[in-house]
Amino acid sequence: MKSIGLLAVFFASFFFNVNEAIAQRYFVYDSEAFNVMLTANSDNSEIIAVSFTNEDKTEWIEFELLDYLDYEDTETGGFTYKVKDGVGSIYWIEYFRTEDYIEVYDEFYTTTWTLYRRDE
Repeated sequence: MKSIGLLAVFFASFFFNVNEAIAQRYFVYDSEAFNVMLTANSDNSEIIAVSFTNEDKTEWIEFELLDYLDYEDTETGGFTYKVKDGVGSIYWIEYFRTEDYIEVYDEFYTTTWTLYRRDE
């Protein structure tokens, strides 16, 4: 009986730790051209993955995170991420905490897309 109790405690603690380790928050932003999904860590303090939809919005494609600029100490708060797609194109994603949208720019800031946050 004692071993069953210990086994139950072990599995309960294992289950709790696994759930805690994989907890993530997803934020999806939509536009007519494409969607962007930002994946945050479990305490919502850092973006750990950035994905864009393909042209027909049927598949998520993860982009490589290259650089990060933190604006949390400014009046508007937020961040800028530099990402790279699978063919080597560079994009900038700007997010300001006081707004409910992101802006995506091509590498040279010649094209801008505004994407609005999807309701959760």
